[in-house]
Amino acid sequence: MPPVEQATPDAQETLADWLHLALTPGIGPVHGSQLLARIGSPGERHRLPIDELARALGSMRLARALMAGDAGRDAGIAASLAWQRADPTHHLISRADPRYPPRLLHLADAPLLLYVCGDPACLSMRQLAIVGSRRATALGLATATSLAEALARSGWVITSGLAEGIDRAAHEGALRATGGTGGTGATGGTAGPGGRPAMTVAVMGTGADRIYPARHRTLAGDIVAGSGALVTELPPGTGPVAANF
Repeated sequence: MPPVEQATPDAQETLADWLHLALTPGIGPVHGSQLLARIGSPGERHRLPIDELARALGSMRLARALMAGDAGRDAGIAASLAWQRADPTHHLISRADPRYPPRLLHLADAPLLLYVCGDPACLSMRQLAIVGSRRATALGLATATSLAEALARSGWVITSGLAEGIDRAAHEGALRATGGTGGTGATGGTAGPGGRPAMTVAVMGTGADRIYPARHRTLAGDIVAGSGALVTELPPGTGPVAANF
């Protein structure tokens, strides 16, 4: 994995502004996009009168929530910045960050921020998603594993959801292509086209600090060690909630 540059104080301040927007209750990606189309960046919110913010957001209630004090949001901002500082593999990536996946920006509800554990570069590489039943048959698991391995060896990043069943098989197949053991410690190894290792991305429905299911902690560690990534739009401390999967 390439060396990670330490965030400057200015960069931390900018991230705090993005976190302020993303963590304000009621302001999701769609309302956030409406506001950003008007003000350009989250830090500019102080320059607009409340009525203009309300017009941009389509709601006076949301405008007031954005500008009001919120102890819970402040705690979330602090926890997110602390999570990033805790490990060089932890990255907070806003829409303004050049590492943000360009294809994701085409979505109307593209996340305002991504929490990434691992190598952010793999998020912008060509990917194929393999997802399926948590209660797959033995044939289904074997097929998913072999297909993921073959595709990873051909240079595709394999994306799945870290769940039991087909998702786990897909990640393990991709890890097998790298020379990892798929669940007991990636070691690196076989490279894809251009000499880069094959990779896998796990899209999570929890905070990046909450591996779910918990028995996949080793698998998650293998993904990060194998130059892949865990990615979520949910802040640290967010546990498993059905609506987020």
